[in-house]
Amino acid sequence: MLGAGRVWLHSPIAVALRDHRVVASGTTVEAGPVGDFVRPDGTEVALVRSSDPALPAPTLEELVMGYLAASRPSRAERLRAA
Repeated sequence: MLGAGRVWLHSPIAVALRDHRVVASGTTVEAGPVGDFVRPDGTEVALVRSSDPALPAPTLEELVMGYLAASRPSRAERLRAA
């Protein structure tokens, strides 16, 4: 996965899906945040680096969306700049 002119993720798809989880945006977890994005149904979620089996694994689309979101300013940053 490339973003902002650099490699963000270099991993086989199965490993990348195993090592990431999706949580509600703003949820505090013991994991490395990747990026926040909005699902097609309007739900705001965050992709995190975690293999915690208690958290839901992302779909391939969610994995990609999380990394794409990581390469752009967050909504809070965009609001502050406006």
